Amino acid sequence: MIPLIFVYPIVASALCVPVGTNSQAKVLGYYAEVEDVSQVTEVDIDPADVEIVEKVGRTVNVRFWLDGSQPHYDYYYTAAHNDGKITAIRQIRNDMDSLIYMVRQLEKDANICSFKTLDERNTVLGYVRSLSDNYTYSSHDKWERTAGDIGRRFISAEDQVTSHGLSSYAFFRSFVEQSNYNSYDHRSLYAGESWQASSVIDPIDHGHFIDLPHFFASLDGTYNNTGASLVSIGDISVGLTPQTSFIRDLTSWAGDLQQEAQGLQSFREQGRAMPISLSSFDFSQTLSRKNSFFSYDDFSADLDSFSIAKGYLDVSDDAISDAMGYYYSHLETNRQNRFEEFLANVSSDAWYSCSNGPVGKFEKMAFNFLSLNLHDDGAVEELAGDIYSSVKFDIMNEYMGGSSPDSDIRFYLSKSFAIYVVSNAGVSLDITL
Repeated sequence: MIPLIFVYPIVASALCVPVGTNSQAKVLGYYAEVEDVSQVTEVDIDPADVEIVEKVGRTVNVRFWLDGSQPHYDYYYTAAHNDGKITAIRQIRNDMDSLIYMVRQLEKDANICSFKTLDERNTVLGYVRSLSDNYTYSSHDKWERTAGDIGRRFISAEDQVTSHGLSSYAFFRSFVEQSNYNSYDHRSLYAGESWQASSVIDPIDHGHFIDLPHFFASLDGTYNNTGASLVSIGDISVGLTPQTSFIRDLTSWAGDLQQEAQGLQSFREQGRAMPISLSSFDFSQTLSRKNSFFSYDDFSADLDSFSIAKGYLDVSDDAISDAMGYYYSHLETNRQNRFEEFLANVSSDAWYSCSNGPVGKFEKMAFNFLSLNLHDDGAVEELAGDIYSSVKFDIMNEYMGGSSPDSDIRFYLSKSFAIYVVSNAGVSLDITL
């Protein structure tokens, strides 16, 4: 009997995960699910499946025979121990449904790996994060101190897996700019090897994308059990406790706010015109400006990763792929829900206490991370130094030499960011800005 090869189209999963608009999607390859075989086996296939089987790298052979004078052609491929029998083939694109599917396949590999050094979640998070040298020890050792180890033994093994057609390595690498590829921890590129970097279609904010390496780096840094038990900043050692969990914010949205402040400061110090208006308090100009440190792609990655980590991974045993599926299904393509989730999760952090409600607390945190103190009457002043404020500006970024950008830059970013998030969440400011 000829086995059936299932070719999965790109549709929403059983969790009804939105996939984005078809006009933005592009095919990245085909992934074959396989089962082990105990011996070399010839697997017959239907002629209609020849092309799709060849797309996952299998060689299709033809067996010719005669029935009397009637010629017959049988098509088959060979399954062996390293290249098992194909049970399903799925088309993979740059949408959220495909991403969740591929994360699930990576989780399966992590689950069966007998020599991994991290638990399954941290193995998966470390693998994807490590493909970009922006988020690894090779260029920024703070990421390993805040987000934990990347699991190099698993990385070395996973990079060599080729039995699935489009491998996990090839898929996740396709979202990394080649100039940022981490060849220190991943395999060296072949002579002439290149690729065109993709971005994941944002299933909520149509027309935009999500920066995948940034998403996984933020998710790894925000996840409560990330594997990093101690962070050292200069002579200060800060344990990751509920009281010092501001470090998690810094690997996500707060760190990007600080980087953008430093980026704008560099324009001023170099005598160049400021690329945005500091008096408009319109955060969309920050998100859309060329070479912004807080682009739309980073912004969506920060909001979603923070909410997935705090709302799902920290409070359940769900796999990362399941947590992502539940989260995006819950949003139901509603942009306001994304902001509501983020605002609630940020303001629920235990390290920052104030008498205000969630919105007021969020507003104060937005200012606090840029070393500004927001009072209940809307007045703003420089934040008095303590262990938190003194290290906040240096944990993830050091090239400013420990100095803060000018207060008007920090005030613009704090105020415009708070207004943008709160207004898009469909609520009113608690503290008038």
